[in-house]
Amino acid sequence: MKKIDEYSYVGRVIKMLLGKNAEATKTLVGSLNETQQTYLRQVMQSKRVTTQRKGERVTVARRIVKPKRRLQGKPSAATQSDQPSAMH
Repeated sequence: MKKIDEYSYVGRVIKMLLGKNAEATKTLVGSLNETQQTYLRQVMQSKRVTTQRKGERVTVARRIVKPKRRLQGKPSAATQSDQPSAMH
């Protein structure tokens, strides 16, 4: 039996439903309570990846998120504190 990535499968189904009937899908998702919506969001951001664990290859579910970008031209708080003060 072929193993499937159930996280990827759910994501494809939701995207397919959105493509066929976006309003009904939004209504369906909107009818979920906050906990259920959070769980669905986490599932949509997850997929199975292969890792090494104690010398064996195993597949585990991991949440895949894109890193947040810093705003260009604005240094972070850490870099601001490292810069010398303009006051004398």
